[in-house]
Amino acid sequence: MQVTVVNVSREDRPNKTGGTYGVLTVAFRNAEGKLTEKKLMSFQNPQVFKHFERVSPGDLVEVTSVKVGDYWQWTAIGVATVVAPADSTSKATAAPPKSNYETSEERADRQRLIVRQSSLSAAVNVLTVGAKALDKEAVKALARDFEEWVFRVDTPKIDSFDTMEDDIPY
Repeated sequence: MQVTVVNVSREDRPNKTGGTYGVLTVAFRNAEGKLTEKKLMSFQNPQVFKHFERVSPGDLVEVTSVKVGDYWQWTAIGVATVVAPADSTSKATAAPPKSNYETSEERADRQRLIVRQSSLSAAVNVLTVGAKALDKEAVKALARDFEEWVFRVDTPKIDSFDTMEDDIPY
């Protein structure tokens, strides 16, 4: 749903542990132009809360609402598209939202780091059995061996060309 921000006010309230939490009261106009208010808590959907702390009156925001229990919660925000009037010659649109998803390279890097970390843990576990002190280089070497073993590429072993299936059709 697209909303036009009219006003945002912040209030800090005490919590049970002696700290405080923030409450934003967002006054906005919905797509039909109706003036409405929404209260946002800092502990519910912090990304949405932080975004609305920085908005200015007149900003257009695309909001995703999800019903949780008896209440509608704003769970995500996006960039609203401004539609130009039909008689206008200018085209006014906001920039498309930036993706927060990892690229395939970032996923591969993350997976590599996970494997390295687990390889180090396995190497420490192997080398600590009965050892009084650990040699850092021995741990690294064994971790590298584990990592290489995880990332190895298994290729089918061919004993001879006679055992291969004939793939020539004629």
